[in-house]
Amino acid sequence: MKGDRGKITSGLVLLSAALLALGAFSTTAAAEGPVQIGIQPAHQPSGQGAYFSYEMEAGETTTDHAVIINSGQDALTLRLYAADGITAINGSTAFATADEQRTGPSSWLSVDVSEVQVAAGGRATVPFTVSVPGDASSGDYVAGWVIEAPPKAGAAGGVGTTVHERAGVAVVVRVPGPTEEKLVLEGVCLNRETGSNYFETPVRNEGNVITKGTGTFTLTTADGLEVFERPAELGAVLPGDATLLRIDAPFDPDPGEYVAALEIEQPDGQRAGISSPIDIGTEKVNGCTAVAAAELKGERGFFSLTDGATPWLLLGLLGGLLLALIAGRALLARQRGNG
Repeated sequence: MKGDRGKITSGLVLLSAALLALGAFSTTAAAEGPVQIGIQPAHQPSGQGAYFSYEMEAGETTTDHAVIINSGQDALTLRLYAADGITAINGSTAFATADEQRTGPSSWLSVDVSEVQVAAGGRATVPFTVSVPGDASSGDYVAGWVIEAPPKAGAAGGVGTTVHERAGVAVVVRVPGPTEEKLVLEGVCLNRETGSNYFETPVRNEGNVITKGTGTFTLTTADGLEVFERPAELGAVLPGDATLLRIDAPFDPDPGEYVAALEIEQPDGQRAGISSPIDIGTEKVNGCTAVAAAELKGERGFFSLTDGATPWLLLGLLGGLLLALIAGRALLARQRGNG
């Protein structure tokens, strides 16, 4: 995938995930103690964020160094791997999981070690190589180096979990040549499930540079009366990638027929827009179910459900609910027996 060295909204990304004992899926859990790790460029030019940035011709190779930090009180052996950059919801850069196939610019990165030992309160410097393929087209590409601490025991709702702490730093390459910014907006939907009240629009970047945008979201009645207007802020979307832009509703509109309109202006001044009818009923439901089920690359990463992958998160949650149900019935049976 591609990225933009000047438009990365977050070069240093802290990532957390856990594996539930019932199944191999990622979730957040509480660890028994803090693990403080980080990774950053060894030499950070003035005025840049905490990420690696290069302008390289197709076929060119360069070397650099990453500094791995352990701020904890114990020595750690950290796993180190390259990952493709992906777009998070509302824009900004995240990283794919270690087991996802390396078909993007993460395959351009190489390092001689897969594990790094770092003393408590210490740092370790690791050299690496960036090699741009000879057939790489012009544009922006983003990958990342990710470090992972050893698993730790945690607890979530009484169910045992294993917590993995991860941290990553972006590696952004600009291949010189023609560039194009091209955001494409799809239909607008409304999620009114319990605890949710937001409009959502899928966004694709069909250009060859990472692109963000600002604009306006407007909800009107079917006859054109404005209900409310909200600013729209879209962070960095990687070229060839997709994500979801979510706009919170300032209040819950009454049941009826509406029109939702979104317009986004790119940095080059070009505008992208979409308008969709919204039918709001009396029941609060998720009108974005079909959108969430679509294959959006921006929804991948530590919570991947795309590319035909097994939905471990869903299966794990269902398994957890089943275990809780069984435990509850067993407790009830014991209480009745004691009574």
